[in-house]
Amino acid sequence: MSWLLATFNVQESRTAEFEGIMRDLITQVRANEPGTLTYTLVKSKKEPNTYIMIENYASREARDLHGNTDYFKAAV
Repeated sequence: MSWLLATFNVQESRTAEFEGIMRDLITQVRANEPGTLTYTLVKSKKEPNTYIMIENYASREARDLHGNTDYFKAAV
């Protein structure tokens, strides 16, 4: 099992765009990656332009697969 926390500090003027991109990415991950056990975006209550992606993978291979998908590369 492999966990990852990714923190994003987003410009205030781009938060809606960021959230849309992440919503689409989350949908793709949940539909196509059975080895991704958790893929959740949370928004900080204290810092409104800060987001944290919580990721949990069944294996290192599942994590590597995620990083190599076309939809992940497009989102990044």
